[in-house]
Amino acid sequence: VRRFVAIVKDAAADPALRRDAAQRLIEHGSRPALAALASQLTVASSPGSLDLGAVQAVAQAVASHTMPSAVLVQPLLALLSHVDDPVAGDVAMALSRYDDGRTRQTIAALTSDRSASVRQRRGAVMVLGHDRSQAAVAVLIDLLDGPHPSPVRDAAHTSLVQITGISDLTSDPGPWRQWWSTARTLSREAWVESLFANYTRSRSQQSRQIALLQDRM
Repeated sequence: VRRFVAIVKDAAADPALRRDAAQRLIEHGSRPALAALASQLTVASSPGSLDLGAVQAVAQAVASHTMPSAVLVQPLLALLSHVDDPVAGDVAMALSRYDDGRTRQTIAALTSDRSASVRQRRGAVMVLGHDRSQAAVAVLIDLLDGPHPSPVRDAAHTSLVQITGISDLTSDPGPWRQWWSTARTLSREAWVESLFANYTRSRSQQSRQIALLQDRM
């Protein structure tokens, strides 16, 4: 454990090596191993004291694990207040691996929590972008309008596009609500089929755009 902890903490080490060491600690699963990982996600005195390389290593390791330890949930949630892209994206991806009801409810509630920082709310919205459920979409639809900060609304739109594969709707809530009035009634099977159809159509449109661009070059 000590050897892998030392690698995770080593700012001069290769990022892939640090990530692999973090993965080994997650797989070890002992209290000392998990405590060491949690300490790398904790703001000791000020955000500037964070080793962002270690944060990314741990977050990426969590994201690659099928059942990461719940011990890391709270440190990851707290981190959303202190990190920006691209680290925020890694933290969001890590949190998306926790699919238990309690964690999902906490993240959904955080998106509209006015007592939370805008940065943390935006990060929670980014987490939902990895959730393909209708429940996540319902939360994001509500965030498109109302008294929400623009970074939160913008992130909600980005996450909706990411989930649904619908890239031709702007952040205007009207068209999204119109689409949602039907999509919300779909069965789980029909919902998954609709997402697959959207992804396929989006890829086809991108391929056509690339072909047109190549023709003009």
